[in-house]
Amino acid sequence: MSERALADLLSEHFPDVYFKVMTPADKPEAHCPRDALLVSWVDGPEHAPVSAALRPLTEAGMELVCCRDITCERCGQPGPASPCLKCLPMTDDEVALMPWRRDRMTREELAAWLASREEAGRAIDIETCELGKWYADDCDPYGIREMIEPGYELIQTGTDRFVRSPDSRGWIHEGDLPTEKGQAMHERIERQRQAYEAAQVTGLN
Repeated sequence: MSERALADLLSEHFPDVYFKVMTPADKPEAHCPRDALLVSWVDGPEHAPVSAALRPLTEAGMELVCCRDITCERCGQPGPASPCLKCLPMTDDEVALMPWRRDRMTREELAAWLASREEAGRAIDIETCELGKWYADDCDPYGIREMIEPGYELIQTGTDRFVRSPDSRGWIHEGDLPTEKGQAMHERIERQRQAYEAAQVTGLN
């Protein structure tokens, strides 16, 4: 792609932002308020053409530098726009992965999401929801307290159960389920275990 075509593509996706292509050796001499590096990929399928155009630059040892003095209002880092690419609002698909995308939330958003787990637990349908389990801190199963409480340290790790549905906005720890739903979850797990073992026996006969 020619330099002009790349400039037109960047203008289409990031209006009013000035970019300069340079080698790492050139970067100290860049006449930019802040040398905020735009990496070789950009989040979101809508920016796929930009990612494809930047790849050859990266492979050739070039860098694309944003020459605009903007500080992201959320993370405080310089970048091509505010909010920066990493701080753009989360998509529904990203929220459904919570807490695995907790790095995309502010401390306030994390606290609000954590507070919403009990209500989500009351609303979820145990018989149709997705089941999951993984090792987690028994006192911080979502891995969030260490992010919002300075000085928090891992206490005890065990295998914890989680559930989620399309409407739950991410995973719900078994400790946030009402007692009857937690019991229903374990009963469902036991039924599935028995059905699996029966199928194994049938297959051997």
